[in-house]
Amino acid sequence: MLSAAEIIRLLELKPHPEGGHFRETFRDSRTVDGGRAASTAIYFLLARGERSHWHRVDAVEIWHYHAGAALKLEIVDTTGGGADDDEGTVEFIATYRQKGVTHNHHEVGEFRRHKGCWYYTDGKMVTPGTQRNEGPRTGRNDPCPCGSGKKYKKCCGA
Repeated sequence: MLSAAEIIRLLELKPHPEGGHFRETFRDSRTVDGGRAASTAIYFLLARGERSHWHRVDAVEIWHYHAGAALKLEIVDTTGGGADDDEGTVEFIATYRQKGVTHNHHEVGEFRRHKGCWYYTDGKMVTPGTQRNEGPRTGRNDPCPCGSGKKYKKCCGA
């Protein structure tokens, strides 16, 4: 896991006047109250032992809690997305941990280029296919393959 100092360095956070560290990630071009941006968004990090001073809130604030963890991203396949393309797809598997449980997110994402930048436009989950038993089928009156000695219909086939 990254330390607070590493996150501050990687996200290029600066000291916040009220404590902690921050970086503005969005500033609305619309203004209110004589020039103030209608909305802004920031990354904010409060490291262990740091304090943030309470302040009067005179605008809407939205708080998101990001409990980051390591992420493994495996690119399964790509289509398009080259230098001369304006659309592309990427099939990927993102492996991550959340609340101590490892998850695999398998998706085919669609991307579109606009003014030189690529944007995610849509995605579809890839679901596991149906698994079929290729071996011989167990008949209802056959001995159960679990080894119980019972007929399949009275044991695992019930």
